[in-house]
Amino acid sequence: MRKFENYDLISRNSNLKQDFKLSEGLERKLIKLSYQTVLTFLKNVFPLFDNETSCEECTDKFIKLFSVAKKQNLISRGGVPEKNYLLLSMTAQLLNPTLYVESGFFKGSSIHAVSQSKKLRRIIGFDPKHTNYRAILPKHLNVSLFKSDFADYDFNEEDLSLSLLYFDDHINTAERIIQASDKGFKNLIFDDSCGLMGTVERKFPSMPSLFFIENIENFSKNDEILWSKQGKKKLNFFNLFDINIKRKKSYLSFKFDEASISLCREAKNRILSITKMPDLNDFIKTNNLTTNDVTQHFVVLK
Repeated sequence: MRKFENYDLISRNSNLKQDFKLSEGLERKLIKLSYQTVLTFLKNVFPLFDNETSCEECTDKFIKLFSVAKKQNLISRGGVPEKNYLLLSMTAQLLNPTLYVESGFFKGSSIHAVSQSKKLRRIIGFDPKHTNYRAILPKHLNVSLFKSDFADYDFNEEDLSLSLLYFDDHINTAERIIQASDKGFKNLIFDDSCGLMGTVERKFPSMPSLFFIENIENFSKNDEILWSKQGKKKLNFFNLFDINIKRKKSYLSFKFDEASISLCREAKNRILSITKMPDLNDFIKTNNLTTNDVTQHFVVLK
C-alpha cells in the first residue's frame, strides 16, 4: 500500500531473481524453534515426558533427512507437505519409539520422516498399492510393508511398549481407534481426521472423524452432511508447467445412524486424550499447497 511506504521495511528488487532462499544459518534457527514447539506440545500431552534427544541432535538429523527426502522426490504431490514432514520427524525423534507402524504409506514420505529416530528398529507399513512407494530407508531398520489391512495383522509377536502408530488411510477413524486399542497400541497420530471443513474438502475423508467422535453426544440419528467434490487431474509437461483437467463432479453424503453413533461412543470410551498437533508453517516453507485441512491429531488411548 503506497501510502504506508515510509514504514515498509521490505526490499523490492526485481533484479534478485530468487523465488525462495534463506540466508546461511537461518534455516537452522527456524528448525531449532520448531523443536521447542514440538517439545512443549509433547510435555502438554505427557506431563511426565522425559526428553532424551537434544535440540542440536534433532536439528542436525532433520536437515540431513530433509535434504535426502527432497532428492528422493518424497516432498511432492502424494507425500506429506513440508510442515508435516518436519512435525513427524521432530515428534518421532523426541518420542523415540522402537516400533513405528503406518497405515496408508503411499510414497513413504512419512515413514522416511521418522526413520532417523535413534531407538527405532522396526517399521511395519500397510497400503493396498505399493507402486508409488519410493522411500529409501536406513539398512539397520527391519522394515515390513504389506498390501493387507492393519486390522488383519497379528501384533502379538511385536513389542508395542514403545510404539507409535500413524494413520493416513482416510477411512473410518472410529473403527481404527477400536482396532488399535484391541491390539494394544497407546500412542496414535491421525492425519486428515478433522471437523466439518476438513471432511467436505475431500472425496475420501476419514468419517466418522475424530471431531465427530469427540462430540458424538451432540449428534443424533439422521443428522446428515451432503457435499460435492470436483474431480481433477494434473498433467505436468517437461517439469515446466502444470495443466489441471476437470473430471466429473462427485456427490457425497454421510448420515448418522444408530450403528455409527454406537461405534463413535465405543471409540470415545477407548480414548484418554485427543490433542491437535502444532502447525509448523511458521518454521518451514511448504510448497505443496492445498486448501485441505491437513491438521494432525495425537491420540492417547486408555
